[in-house]
Amino acid sequence: MITLTPDQLAQLLCTWAAGYYTDEAAAQLVCEHRSWLTRPDFLAICVNYDHDGTTPVAWIDWPAVPAFLERAACSSSEARVLRLAAELAGIDTGQPLGELLTSLDDHNSRLVADAIAHALRLGGRR
Repeated sequence: MITLTPDQLAQLLCTWAAGYYTDEAAAQLVCEHRSWLTRPDFLAICVNYDHDGTTPVAWIDWPAVPAFLERAACSSSEARVLRLAAELAGIDTGQPLGELLTSLDDHNSRLVADAIAHALRLGGRR
């Protein structure tokens, strides 16, 4: 069980994703959305954490996201944001992009637009 605060976890996830714009964009979307970083079910199934005594590291198991969302109790907006993040990370979530982008509120639309803009920088890799 991860006992980090959402802010600590967000920092570790962003550090882990650093170097590839698409991974950075996906992690950034989850971290800025914030909801998922406070959910024990998501943390237990989709987030891995390791600490070798000096350097902690955390990462999202993107391939686990689609199956997790099939049984997670969450709002449709939360599910869309997490599926969009997984898609940015290169995982096919089985839902069309147009469907994922519909019905997002202004806040989540801005988060998604910012993440997509970030992912498009230099073709995805630094």
